[in-house]
Amino acid sequence: MTTDSDSQTQTVTIVDLADKGKRLGRLPNGMAVFVEGDSVPGDTVEIRIHKSKKNFAEATCLRVIEPSPDRVEPPCPYFKACGGCSNQNLSYAAQLKLKQKRVEDAFVRLAGIANPPISEIIGSSKELGYRNRITFKLGHDKEGQRVAAMHRVGSRELVIIEACMLGSEALNKAMKVVLRNINENQILRSRATSIQLRESSNGRFAAQIIVQEALPDGSHFPQSWPAQFEAVSLAQERAPHRVHLVGNGVIDEEIVGYRFQLPLDGFFQVNTEQCGNMIQWMEKKIGTSKEDARSLDLFCGCATFSLPLAKAGYRVMALEGNKAAVKSASVNAKLNKLKVNAHMQDLRKGFYYQGGAPEWVVVDPPRNGVHEPCMASLIKTAAKNILYISCDPATLARDSKLLAEAGWKLVEVQPMDLFPQTDHVEVLTHWSRG
Repeated sequence: MTTDSDSQTQTVTIVDLADKGKRLGRLPNGMAVFVEGDSVPGDTVEIRIHKSKKNFAEATCLRVIEPSPDRVEPPCPYFKACGGCSNQNLSYAAQLKLKQKRVEDAFVRLAGIANPPISEIIGSSKELGYRNRITFKLGHDKEGQRVAAMHRVGSRELVIIEACMLGSEALNKAMKVVLRNINENQILRSRATSIQLRESSNGRFAAQIIVQEALPDGSHFPQSWPAQFEAVSLAQERAPHRVHLVGNGVIDEEIVGYRFQLPLDGFFQVNTEQCGNMIQWMEKKIGTSKEDARSLDLFCGCATFSLPLAKAGYRVMALEGNKAAVKSASVNAKLNKLKVNAHMQDLRKGFYYQGGAPEWVVVDPPRNGVHEPCMASLIKTAAKNILYISCDPATLARDSKLLAEAGWKLVEVQPMDLFPQTDHVEVLTHWSRG
């Protein structure tokens, strides 16, 4: 049963991070309480409980009574209002320690794996300015001009911003160039709702302007852009997909020796440096193929992990449920003069594989993990080795339990922080079958 109260206050110590920017505390009776507002682990705070359930309560932080030694001053002026990141008031060393603990807890408590072989988390060399891709919402200033914005914490309301500190200084300058072109075009100014920007490692940009309704004709789309804009396009939101209307939406990228052509609306890791570290971790694992061994890349995206498999000499079958991603994977294989057999497959429904146990299967699913039919298909392959890469420790733990029960042994867990100042953490795992 749920009860609401406007007056129940308590003093608690914050002990951990929780989902969606909340913090975890313990009430005097031991019940968990999830706290919204400005607090970090180690703070002693006064809270007001506004919802009590059977096993937990929800509360708002009223004030910090005794600050944590890990508390720092947030560098971003929009931190308390903007919902883009939740941990700028926590030292980066503490962020890494808590993310390591979150991964350990997931394997021990949720997956039921005692003493999991977890390596020390690999932090990002950039605590700010690391994102190669940002979507800016568009609001209005007092003169009716379009300005950059982000969603307010826990709301669809917009917070007007001058820049996002998770992007580089150059990316934020590029955002202002796009805004200027939008504001100089009356029709585009009235219909644009957001800007998506990607910065490549060579300092070039791709921009996509998203509109609610299509422009009358292509002549209303700005044609003049600075030289550093490699790709500029216009797209319309048509649920459940975004439809390309006009312009070029592909940008070139190179990471640890691999070349990519990336569609702006396609998936690619947002932290370029850490993406390179992920590829190199994988290369050390897979070594060199013996006798043309087989491999599978599930949820292959633009072939980020298919390319290292092919370069190592493995025969690669890459499966993906997104048509554009399959095309991108094939393009990137040719760009690197490598052979990858990329096919479209709705992996939510499982997949068909024939040809003996693959030496390696790479699995890099969305945040919700591997669907049950796909997991059944994966288990049927009897793969000798599985590299399961996840951005959600909870769904990884759920799927890890199934792999352990099916006979795979957990060889290594490598946490990696691709997302400083947020609660998210990437986890790379290696499983072996005898």
